[in-house]
Amino acid sequence: MARRNLKRVYPWLRHRVSSLTVVPVVALVLALGAATVHTVLVPRTEAAIAAGERRLALLERQVRRDALGTSDGQVDAAATRKGVLERFQEEKTLNATLGSLLTLAAENQVQVPSGDYRLVASGASPLERYVLNLPARANYLDLRRYLSAARAKFPDLAVEEVVLRREAVSAAGLEAQIRFVVFGRRGGRP
Repeated sequence: MARRNLKRVYPWLRHRVSSLTVVPVVALVLALGAATVHTVLVPRTEAAIAAGERRLALLERQVRRDALGTSDGQVDAAATRKGVLERFQEEKTLNATLGSLLTLAAENQVQVPSGDYRLVASGASPLERYVLNLPARANYLDLRRYLSAARAKFPDLAVEEVVLRREAVSAAGLEAQIRFVVFGRRGGRP
């Protein structure tokens, strides 16, 4: 019985296919092509992109490990602490920093007649705080140039406070109270 039905369906199907116009055939071919691309090629492409991203992440991690000097990705806390502390200057060179700040002030036309310099005890911390209070006289641009130059020359210098005062609105000069904090290693050891 199925054979008899197939004998009737086959001529009907052949007639329908032969009587099709070009536009529906092209539409059918395009639809089948789009379905094939969507089911076969897109997942492969997405899988390749995901694999590439995973590989890139692994390479980035490896580069970071190599930059740290470790091959297993483990960072020693003591070595990290020592590396951070080595960035700071030794306690005995803090006075030289003060001299350099005063020289830098003179180079930038900032007058610093005197100052208050204190070494602040920091308890159990391995760092010492050297607080420098400098009264200064200069015009605004020279003062800004001085502060920028000080920060550029001493990256571990903190500009904690700057208080500006002008005698009159029309006066060109400013009086400033500048508070710097310089951090140094206690006893010169990291």
